[in-house]
Amino acid sequence: MDETPLLSARQVTKEFVSGHRALDSVDLDLRPGEWTAVTGPSGAGKSTLLQLFAALETPTSGRVLYRGRDLADTDVDAYRRRSVGIVFQLHNLLPHLDIRENLEVAMYGTHLGRRARAARIDALIHDVDLVEQQGRKPPQLSGGERQRAAIARALVNDPEVLLADEPTGSLDPAQVQRLVALVERHMADRQMAVLMVTHDRDVAARARRRVVLDHGRLTEPDVPVPVGPQ
Repeated sequence: MDETPLLSARQVTKEFVSGHRALDSVDLDLRPGEWTAVTGPSGAGKSTLLQLFAALETPTSGRVLYRGRDLADTDVDAYRRRSVGIVFQLHNLLPHLDIRENLEVAMYGTHLGRRARAARIDALIHDVDLVEQQGRKPPQLSGGERQRAAIARALVNDPEVLLADEPTGSLDPAQVQRLVALVERHMADRQMAVLMVTHDRDVAARARRRVVLDHGRLTEPDVPVPVGPQ
């Protein structure tokens, strides 16, 4: 495994206008082919950490680095389009577009031709078991179906890093296992780094590393765990 980090947080602190300190001097590296699970109580700063790595928030102090370069000096639109796939807790699908169109929009500006884009969309829709629902719009879908569509959208551009905020919360156990297998396959095939915020202990146990956020601080950083189910 390549030990050079794709993404790094260096002494990252995030404070909001209200005065709330969501993150406090956090250090964390995300490496190719490695799955890191972030656990901890609600309000501990887990989603904020993910948003900083996604360049959706900026740190109050400290730096977030992509391949050693500060995200503040990066074209963040290109970064989010080409390098990072994001699964939001509330899905963030475009409600006026069907599943297939949501994936197509995510691929605008990529180097792939029309046929290659269509083939990748076909494969991912199959992988998340939404073939029969692909022509439906988000308001016509169940919570689990919207979640699976969001996962497919996050993977459609073959990202180097997957950032996922509670991606299994709306899924039944069989769907969770299918998602985990899909993520692990992308990690193996593409050396994708994964940062997953989760309250699901069984899902967290599948990660190669677990970190625990509590009151904005990493209380158990870089704890290695066995690969595979416990």
